[in-house]
Amino acid sequence: LAIVRLLQRLRQGESGLGFIRDRIAEFLVFTIDGNICGCARTFLYDDTMEISCFGHTLRFDAVEILQSILGFALTEARRKNVGKVIIPVNDVPPLMAIMPWFSGLGFRKENGAPKRGRQKIWSTQLRDG
Repeated sequence: LAIVRLLQRLRQGESGLGFIRDRIAEFLVFTIDGNICGCARTFLYDDTMEISCFGHTLRFDAVEILQSILGFALTEARRKNVGKVIIPVNDVPPLMAIMPWFSGLGFRKENGAPKRGRQKIWSTQLRDG
């Protein structure tokens, strides 16, 4: 239920509980003292990891929470030998894109794959190919 609360304002048009229940294994969570303070959905297709559905509490600094989640997701992507990581532009807070640590991870804005319903994405290559 904590993930549902974090994502509720982002997924107003869908049944949040059903969406999360169907995809619970795809969510990373950030906890402080056993309380979920942030989350993001990661899933793999082809040679790509997509990170979406960022959510956070208002109790702690959103940037720190999202930076920790993103750092962990990138570590997992490298461990799994994923070639590319993408984030739908609309899934991150607008100011996160101007944070030096974000651009330092190699993320660049580009056109997304229309077949996946993505207009613009943030993308970083983890390896050549």
